[in-house]
Amino acid sequence: MVCLRRVWGVFAPFLLAALCACGSRGCGREPAAEGQKSSLPKEIAYVGRFDLGDSARFAWSGSTIRVRFEGASSIAVRLKVASPGYGFNPPELAYAIRVDDRPKAALAVNPGEARYELAHGLDPSTPHEIALTREAEAFAGIDALLAVELPEGGRFLPVPPRRHRLEVVGDSISAGYGILGANAQCRFSFATERASITYGALLGQALDADVTIVAWSGKGMLRNFDGTTEDTMPELFERTLPTEPTSTWKFGSPADAVIVNLGTNDWFGGGGRPLEIRAFEDTYVRFLHRVREVHPRAFVFVVSSPMLEDQMTPSGPGTASELSRKSLQRVVERRRAEGETRIEFVDLEPQGPNVGCDSHPNAESHRRMAARLEPSLRAQLDR
Repeated sequence: MVCLRRVWGVFAPFLLAALCACGSRGCGREPAAEGQKSSLPKEIAYVGRFDLGDSARFAWSGSTIRVRFEGASSIAVRLKVASPGYGFNPPELAYAIRVDDRPKAALAVNPGEARYELAHGLDPSTPHEIALTREAEAFAGIDALLAVELPEGGRFLPVPPRRHRLEVVGDSISAGYGILGANAQCRFSFATERASITYGALLGQALDADVTIVAWSGKGMLRNFDGTTEDTMPELFERTLPTEPTSTWKFGSPADAVIVNLGTNDWFGGGGRPLEIRAFEDTYVRFLHRVREVHPRAFVFVVSSPMLEDQMTPSGPGTASELSRKSLQRVVERRRAEGETRIEFVDLEPQGPNVGCDSHPNAESHRRMAARLEPSLRAQLDR
């Protein structure tokens, strides 16, 4: 069995930096350069949480820009990319590109403002759709889309809506931490983090759903990995830009399904201090009430953590997996006793040897998570 203190020693250096990124007051908004103008066509479809103004600002994992056009053989964007700081290597920052729903090689980006070509050599007589997805998680900072550029003769088209909307609320697992890592020995880097191949993204592809990912490494429901109770996920859930406390999300487009994958850091963290299980469950129930308020039609899936396996925990007799599973089942039972009918607990299998950096789920684990969840989601969404 694995001791949670050993896990703390492995994760602590990175997660303390991630949890403290920008401080509790937020990173703040950088002023636009003098004379700077944006050119954002009204036909753009924004998937995720965006602060729309002169530019489109965003920071959550998996934030996606979808553009459809015709009459052009190429397309480019102007991006302003934040500098992640904390000694991370800027060239590791990347975006995923899909052209006509087929993945292309990752787009490497650098801090600062620059023009990036997303595709060329396309047939101008045929409509095309481009999807540009942020791979890095929230603490990398706030990026901004400044312009989308087509050559002369190109024309933007309305983007057809997906069949469903899915929202994933989670932590490092849902953000894709270490998903490309070769083994558990590698440490965090943006080079191994990929929101576009997480279980949430895979479910979106399988179910024809736009996916919003609201996830930040080290964050918990009651307490974060470092034991703090400030800026937990219930607080961050309310924000458009997670590092700006005053940026309030309006929840204008309710989801059809919500997956809540939280608790890993509540059980793992705390510096060896026991988790107050009743307080954790009370907080979880309150959060599910809030989810129901903002997503009135959604079916809610409360899922277990694949990272909690046979680790011993100071929070009670039994393993972290056993205790957390029973705790989540009690949470769901309490909501049902209150009259909630559109909710289900899904027990994800332990990840076993399928791990990436710092023992986080690798790509194979995420495929298994998606495969486990897909039948449950499909059964509800296809009704």
